Amino acid sequence: MIKALDMDSLTLDQKIGQMMIARSPVDEESWQFTLELIRNRSLGGIHIRRIDSRPAFPMDSEKVKAMVRQIKEIADYPILICEDMENGYGEGQVTLPSPMALSSANDSDLAYEFGSITAREAKQDGYNLVFGPLLDIGMNPLSSCQGQRTFGASKEQVAKIAGRVIDGYQSEGFVVTGKHYPGFGASPVDSHIDMVVLDSDEKELLDRELYPYLVCAREHAMSGVMTGHIMVPKIDPEYPASLSRKLIGLLRNAGFDGLIITDSLAMVGLTGRYGLANSHKLAMAAGNDMILCDYRTSVIRSYQWLKEAYSEGLISEAAINAAVDRVIAAQKLTISDTGRKPAKPVGARELALASDMAARSIAVRLNGVSGASIDPDARHLFLIQQGNLYPDPATGKILQEPSGVDSCEKELKELFPNSEFRHIQAYPGKFELEAALAAALSHTSVVMVLNGYTLSYAGSSDSTKRMIALMKGLHAKLSAILQFGNPYAAREYLDCPRILFGFDGALCQKYTALILAGKRQAVGTLPIAFPEAPKPPAQPSAPRYTAVIFDLDGVICFTDRYHYLAWKEIADELGIYFDETINNRLRGVSRLESLRIILSTAGRTLSEEEELFYMQKKNDRYRSLLQTMTPDDLSPEVRKTLDELRSRRFKLAIGSSSRNTGLILNQIGLSGYFDAVSDGNNISRSKPDPEVFLKAADILGVPAGKCLVVEDASAGVQAAKAGGMDCAAIGDAAKSGLADYSLSGFADLLLYTTF
Repeated sequence: MIKALDMDSLTLDQKIGQMMIARSPVDEESWQFTLELIRNRSLGGIHIRRIDSRPAFPMDSEKVKAMVRQIKEIADYPILICEDMENGYGEGQVTLPSPMALSSANDSDLAYEFGSITAREAKQDGYNLVFGPLLDIGMNPLSSCQGQRTFGASKEQVAKIAGRVIDGYQSEGFVVTGKHYPGFGASPVDSHIDMVVLDSDEKELLDRELYPYLVCAREHAMSGVMTGHIMVPKIDPEYPASLSRKLIGLLRNAGFDGLIITDSLAMVGLTGRYGLANSHKLAMAAGNDMILCDYRTSVIRSYQWLKEAYSEGLISEAAINAAVDRVIAAQKLTISDTGRKPAKPVGARELALASDMAARSIAVRLNGVSGASIDPDARHLFLIQQGNLYPDPATGKILQEPSGVDSCEKELKELFPNSEFRHIQAYPGKFELEAALAAALSHTSVVMVLNGYTLSYAGSSDSTKRMIALMKGLHAKLSAILQFGNPYAAREYLDCPRILFGFDGALCQKYTALILAGKRQAVGTLPIAFPEAPKPPAQPSAPRYTAVIFDLDGVICFTDRYHYLAWKEIADELGIYFDETINNRLRGVSRLESLRIILSTAGRTLSEEEELFYMQKKNDRYRSLLQTMTPDDLSPEVRKTLDELRSRRFKLAIGSSSRNTGLILNQIGLSGYFDAVSDGNNISRSKPDPEVFLKAADILGVPAGKCLVVEDASAGVQAAKAGGMDCAAIGDAAKSGLADYSLSGFADLLLYTTF
């Protein structure tokens, strides 16, 4: 008989366990330990996924279901059994569209059915808590971990659709955890890789990001919230929301008294900065009711870390009691009248509803043409994006990412019998590009079928620059683009005559193909708006600045190659795989953080003494490489622009995380050239913290609002904005959408530095 727990009967260790959501077992020992915690009523929840299968504990779908059944047999209390279900229950019979597709259909009743169907299917397999729905507002076109996961760019639309989805979930006794508080939507950063930073104060946060949370709590009795790894420096400059007493306190003070759990503590954007063990402890101390532990770490260690948080005085027993009260209250929801009732099986009605959601979601954007369809009998060339080839990190075997558009390709081949179909990689090579351009010459038109993947650790869900170059080359022949996945990717090719937004899923792909062939009409309302392309004025009315602060590496000069070579030697010595992709994650962060990011890719840690040893060894090698630089490594454009700025009476400074700034400036002939140098030798916090730029402004004696920062990395842009400075972005940072100006070249800076 399942009964709710009684707080007074629990020991302190049991209460601490109730604050934990265990993850998939890493081995048999950790699984048996998890079961023992459950027998002892010492575990609040569990999240098991087949994708977390480990060689020491392999899992497939059937194994996961059997594990859930075993948990249900052992537990005599309503333990929370959790799962991500953003697109419905993945093991169910009904294929539901993505959240943004549901929002494009724009029907509150369908939104309720989305939540209800998902909960009913998951409930049959033993689940009772859903990580979601997303309450992030998809306002930033570059937000790589948002895309079609959100309900749109309007806070009102997000609250409206998410609220009805919550009603559907909770009608089955499910606990929901609206995520990711306070919201990823304004940031371009993937929190799996790096830290998200919001430039909002309390008033702005309450008015915008928190609007869906407060509406869903007030009008839909939302039972839970998931805190994100998101910095809001104007409220808490030290910790992200998942570790922040201030930000969790803000949510409580706004009136939310339900369950609060953390996002996964496996994300290296968090643990690379705060450490894995420390993140578990700080999350507990910050006021989260439950900690979603790291899935790469044994539950044995996670439980020990949480107990250490108490023994080290980071959290009081009174605070633990308050958290466990809310955990027990959430668990009770799952055995309420709605929670106890058996899940009604899904059938023809639910399948028809899912089909209706998909059919009504497809949206179209037309440019100079009257309709969404093309002649199905003509000879078109369909270029269908495929996933790239990659070596399996474990085996070295060459694999291919899934295309995600197989259903659409099948439908198109039936609807367009006279057309030719070619596959092209998301990052196409020279010969693929040449062959596609040549093939287009003998066809009536070209249709591109693209998929903007929204995946963790992908860094971007945009189309690649090579794919966009191909579009430009095909411009005269291009009649339509079928855009699946992230619809914001289309902002770079809005001049195409027809763009059909099909989101994700087999049903959406089917209806997109039918609309292109003229068999259906597009009736969806795309819940985002495309920003106009930036058009710098011929005589810009820029603010008046008196100082310019430059990042060093990637702006004044380029030392990425030297960093790469030095870190690769360290990684090789440690036996850790290292490549350019990992190296790119080290840009703009401190040496210690860089070393820890490298270690985290292999699940490794070092002692403090070992860290100091390898940091010094890396720096020694890096400095020896820097000594090969000469003044010839300084671009004539950079020197000429700097000279012009000095002639215009600007104060100039360097703001860099590097500790080797003096050596580099000396090697390239700029020693003593700048009025101030703020670098890794006189700061304690690296970007996106604004300290490096604020210190430079302080040395110059110039207010932050009179400084213009020049940066090439998103973390640097975020640091400048967090410090109250305008920013001119160059290189990759120019794509972030967060900077005040985007420079195509260094000399463009002169456009925005007039008196």
